[in-house]
Amino acid sequence: MIRSLRIKNLALIEEEFVEFSQGLNLVTGETGAGKSVLIGSMQLLLGDRADKSLIRKGAEKCELFIELDLNAYPSALEEVNTLLEISGVPPCEDGQLIGSRTISNKSSRNFVNSSPVTLQLLKQLGSTLVDIHGPYENQSLLKNKKQMGMLDNYAGLNEELKQVAQCYGQLRELETELEELKKQDHSSEMLEYFKFQIKEIDEIAPKAGEDIELNEKFKVSANARELLQQVQQMEYAISDADDSLISRLSDLIRNALELQKIDAVTGQSYYQQIENTIVHLEALSDDLKTYKNDIDLDPAELHKIESRLGLLQRLKRKFGGTVDSAILYRDETQEKIHLIENHEQVIEDKEQACEKLRAAFEKEAAKLTRARKKAAVRLAPAITQKLKVLGFPDCIFDIEVSSSTFYSLSGVDTVEFMFAPNPGEGIRPLKEIASSGEVARVMLALKTVLAEVDTIPLLVFDEVDANIGGVVATQVARELQQLGKQHQVLCITHQPQVASLPASHFQVSKHTDTKRTYGRITKLSNDQRLNEIVRMLGGDEHSGAVVDHANELLKRG
Repeated sequence: MIRSLRIKNLALIEEEFVEFSQGLNLVTGETGAGKSVLIGSMQLLLGDRADKSLIRKGAEKCELFIELDLNAYPSALEEVNTLLEISGVPPCEDGQLIGSRTISNKSSRNFVNSSPVTLQLLKQLGSTLVDIHGPYENQSLLKNKKQMGMLDNYAGLNEELKQVAQCYGQLRELETELEELKKQDHSSEMLEYFKFQIKEIDEIAPKAGEDIELNEKFKVSANARELLQQVQQMEYAISDADDSLISRLSDLIRNALELQKIDAVTGQSYYQQIENTIVHLEALSDDLKTYKNDIDLDPAELHKIESRLGLLQRLKRKFGGTVDSAILYRDETQEKIHLIENHEQVIEDKEQACEKLRAAFEKEAAKLTRARKKAAVRLAPAITQKLKVLGFPDCIFDIEVSSSTFYSLSGVDTVEFMFAPNPGEGIRPLKEIASSGEVARVMLALKTVLAEVDTIPLLVFDEVDANIGGVVATQVARELQQLGKQHQVLCITHQPQVASLPASHFQVSKHTDTKRTYGRITKLSNDQRLNEIVRMLGGDEHSGAVVDHANELLKRG
């Protein structure tokens, strides 16, 4: 759940710090007070692109900070930590996820657990942690893809979807290969040209990394005399000169022995260090002798290396710029020759492979179809019962799963939510008949039924209770309260029935001071909640009947 949110210089908000509770959190306020700033700040922290115009006038930057506690949601915590690990970000320590974002006119800086991150990672985290519903989002419920996703989520079809998607991907890849194969030039001239190129490469017979090795040898051979001179000077200084390093260290050995007679411990230590140094120098001298003997001054060998490098350079110019690319080109061209010489057989083999993959895809897709239809039989009545509670006493809600010959990553099905809100009208697709208020209630019914299988910690409802009132508003309030038992819920509402529920209640307001407008987010006390509900009912502290009504709502809540 979200433990706290800090907003600085966003829209009307100069600086506010909000601490949320587990369960239901309500947000109320006058229209235009800035309630949407709360949701907007969350969306920015979870990957939405920043509109620089949101930075408060006169401020250089907007700063947002969020702290989440995921200990109560182990599956979400595991998924978050996996995303963080893939991105090289420290995992959530003690289940705590810390995010921040700084937005200026020139740039945007994003951090998770004190590490810089991309907007893409924020979006991935957002889809795992928060589900936001509002008038804008409710319209997505009218799309068949959204309806299918909800049904699949209810049925727990992740593994089935993975199998279908894997078969689909393999099939499309093979079909693309087959299509390209049929387009290829298979003329005899092309075949002879490929064979000529293979012969040209094979005559030189390059080896991987050969040019790099030969360049090193050439450099050594071309500078053999210089190398020999340097090695001889080093060898002379170490062991051959009258005052060589080894000779001078031998003198020091005698000094150490004398020291040892007076100070045994220190003298022995120095003696041992000097002796070890002499041993290392003698080994170095032997290495230099060996290296000197290996230096080749043969001009013929130098010419041989130079000639070989010339041949390799010719291949590099013609076949990709490196010896490795020439070898790769040779292998690919050999494969092309095989395809040309066995063109009909290769096409036949790939077509058979395609048929096998189609059969595998159709088998997995059929499993998915059966699972969806089985789930639809369970989900539709559950939604119908919820909708009856939410003001549609005689409604019918159904889910149609129809299959076609069109393949996709999600199988061959189309899912259609069917709805008859009133008796006698006939059932039709939800997108053809539902008003915005009806869609909002259908969404709420779905989210309530899906709550038990939904692992997302936070559900956000932005005026999901719009365009309703009376008894229906009371029932909507009860459903939101029920959701709050399984998830953290943040609900922006204009309904006093919803605002009266037992919950953490925040009021968003604005005031003007010295010609500047300031937004405020205040957590309300019990007395303040009463006043706010009175305001929502259209009264004030002097409206006795309204105050009594507000008190009654709070008691029933």
